[in-house]
Amino acid sequence: MSDQQFLEQTAKTLQVEPTPFQKAETYFFSWGGLRPKLANDYGLTFQPTLTFDYSKNLRGGVNTAGDSFRHLFDFRANLDMGPMFNIDGGTLSVDFQNQNGANGNDDVGSVQGINNADADGRTQVSELWYEQFLLDNKVRIKIGKVDANTEFAAPEHASDFLNPSFGYSPSIFPLPTYPDNALSINVFVYPTPWLYLGYGIYDGNGKGDYSPITAFTGPSDYFQIAEVGVKWAIAEQTLPGRLAGGVFCDNASFETFSGRHQSGTAGAYVVAEQKIYHNNFYAKDDQRGVYAFAQYGFGDEEVNPVRQHLGAGLTWCGPYAKENPDNVGIAFTRAFLSDASGAGFAHDAETAFELFYNFQARSYLSLKPDLQYIVHPGGDLPDALVASFRVTIAF
Repeated sequence: MSDQQFLEQTAKTLQVEPTPFQKAETYFFSWGGLRPKLANDYGLTFQPTLTFDYSKNLRGGVNTAGDSFRHLFDFRANLDMGPMFNIDGGTLSVDFQNQNGANGNDDVGSVQGINNADADGRTQVSELWYEQFLLDNKVRIKIGKVDANTEFAAPEHASDFLNPSFGYSPSIFPLPTYPDNALSINVFVYPTPWLYLGYGIYDGNGKGDYSPITAFTGPSDYFQIAEVGVKWAIAEQTLPGRLAGGVFCDNASFETFSGRHQSGTAGAYVVAEQKIYHNNFYAKDDQRGVYAFAQYGFGDEEVNPVRQHLGAGLTWCGPYAKENPDNVGIAFTRAFLSDASGAGFAHDAETAFELFYNFQARSYLSLKPDLQYIVHPGGDLPDALVASFRVTIAF
């Protein structure tokens, strides 16, 4: 008897049904059955979400008198090229975004920021790309306007934290990511199930531009990044893990803290993740459990306020059994500040601690209270305590 047969038989005997992870097909609006028809017959899927964020600096930082409210509307449409065009492994994707509201970090003054939805207020086509798998899915190519952080330097199980440093190391400060995605060519190779190699070259001149007019123009417009990673799963495939490392460079002209101009900058990073506890022995693919992650990066302290960065944390998916599991997380991120001439930081580091609880009220509705304590925000401000509340609706 195989392990899987044993698990299925034992689950049946105990009348245990595996608890499904978030049902991606369940949304606030059913669209009268149109949505599954478009997906099944034409390969067309939609992923609209609306996020509302409120934050208040309770002490320290720049100012405690104000508060901040912002929203982000994100509408993504994906077209599987198989059903209509008979192109297996191909996907065309477009992502429309509208963001507006106050920047909560104006009251805090953190070098790392406090909320990954903060931006300058804009309506844009955030991403527009075509992706194709080749050679029995051993090669993947993505071309177009892309958020580089969806491909590189991202700890998967840190995505629920609000602090931007948990999305990617702030030592990679030229990274073309939200809200300034960029035109790019990305190539990933998967020679084995446990190994991958990726490379991306991004237009460094057009970040934040709403059109491709400036794409790859001029001699110093390229951000390049490469990553290699290994994956594994232990304890009968119930505890997956990943270790990845990458390097990046940008050949634009940067102004140093001392006032001169420097051609190019570069750095490196490491990301590690491991599931350390699996909730449901009878369902190996159940995602509920406890995950640990860590990240480290270093950059050029002559032009980057963050010369080194260290972050780590824990997230618990499904602390109690329910159809759409809640998440809880705790983590810290420490940005070691530049001590280059002219940088002017009073302290050598800024450290942030974050605690959140993501309550999945419905499959389409999540409520997330969040608390951050920031030591020496901006390198020279009083310690800050920031409370936030996020509401996300999936339509």
